[in-house]
Amino acid sequence: MLFTVVEFYRGANFDIDYALQDFSEKGLKIATEFGAVYYTSFHLYFERLQGTMPLADWRMLINDFFTIVPFYEHTEFNSQYWYAGIFFPDSVVPPQTMGPIADSAIWGGEIDLGLRGLFTGLGYGWFTRWALRSRDRLFANVAYVFLFATSVMALKYSLAYQISQMLRTLIPAVLLVFLLVSARLARGKFGESSRKFGFDRRS
Repeated sequence: MLFTVVEFYRGANFDIDYALQDFSEKGLKIATEFGAVYYTSFHLYFERLQGTMPLADWRMLINDFFTIVPFYEHTEFNSQYWYAGIFFPDSVVPPQTMGPIADSAIWGGEIDLGLRGLFTGLGYGWFTRWALRSRDRLFANVAYVFLFATSVMALKYSLAYQISQMLRTLIPAVLLVFLLVSARLARGKFGESSRKFGFDRRS
């Protein structure tokens, strides 16, 4: 209810009169942000409680690591597509996302969820300490900013998803910058030594 009220109010640009008018015309709708993070969690834990959880391929458990590979269709073992295929077979794309809470319902339940939370906290803690110790290094700063800026994705996906995206996009970009800087430095050293021997660019 809180998610719905906040989203309704924000969608009305924080104008209470407009929000009430929109409510009277369109009625109450489930908040999309609630659905994006928590709806599937409630649904799948209910299925688990009832003993009606559909079977899942074990490779779904490690799908986040598959996303490291570029130019690969990451839908076969994606839990969102598994969920949509079972409960929304007519949808073109998954109507909801599957966060760590929903994924834990598929596998180990509350124990699984507790372990995911523990390892996520340890992962962020370790990474932050490493970044602070290496604050004078370019990669450590860029990696920390990347993880910090995308940390909200841990609610919708997982920490492993963030790391896979970092490996897939950030490391190649930093490597390219490193090569360009190294090439520029090497070119500068070559120019300096050539001038010592009486050569210039025109010669």
